[in-house]
Amino acid sequence: MNIIKKIVLIPFVAFNQNLSIKHYRVKTPKIQKGICIVHLSDLHNVCYGSHQIALIQAIDQQKPDLVCLTGDMADELMPHKSSEELLVDVAQKYPTYFVSGNHEMRMLKVDELKAKFKGYGIQVLEGQHTIFKKNEQTFYISGIDDPLKIKNYREQLKTSAEGLTAENFNLLLVHRPEFIKDYQHYPFDLILCGHTHGGQWRVPGYINGVYCSNQGLFPEYGGGRYDFSKNTMIINRGLAKNHRLVPRIFNRPELVVIHLEPENRN
Repeated sequence: MNIIKKIVLIPFVAFNQNLSIKHYRVKTPKIQKGICIVHLSDLHNVCYGSHQIALIQAIDQQKPDLVCLTGDMADELMPHKSSEELLVDVAQKYPTYFVSGNHEMRMLKVDELKAKFKGYGIQVLEGQHTIFKKNEQTFYISGIDDPLKIKNYREQLKTSAEGLTAENFNLLLVHRPEFIKDYQHYPFDLILCGHTHGGQWRVPGYINGVYCSNQGLFPEYGGGRYDFSKNTMIINRGLAKNHRLVPRIFNRPELVVIHLEPENRN
């Protein structure tokens, strides 16, 4: 391909808003059989075709064992129909778990929204944990509200971890990644979050996000996978397209698939 064609293609690649699917493999000695998690975040009521058919088909193709929603699936400035169509469908098919994001917490009737989600069959986590069972194995899923309007998010975090031990596999769902040091006080093996929209603008291979709310320019945790000594954090770059009229650049909307795989202790 000559240089002119490459230059012509740059805008098409940079502003591509088609859904991408990102796979991660996380090994742990705490499970015996593989588990597939679909991780969704920051939809902001964006529509993916009639009745969300394109997004629903992409989820179904992954054949997940569970679906985790890490906030901002709804948006206080947009109708709820698009997120409702997605969540009703997903919750009918898969065990589904939700924690609030800052945009849901901005809603005047956030408790009513959570009640709707529960009515769809979604488990809403607000500072507690629940047990997930699959293939004769058990692990724990904890979750907390976004701290936008609550003063006790650290208390929620503490109560969500009560009774957890390092011997079990423990999954934490949160909206914001910037509080990772707080999360690491507890025995969470895998932390899933969103909020960053991948920094909205990226320069792949050089800049992993230009700006994130609450982190500022060139954020430390813009999106992707972060491995620490005792746990892993995966940040979904979000499903919203050009959010609040700000374009995504080299940063396609993202559906995350996490493959938990057993690791031999020997």
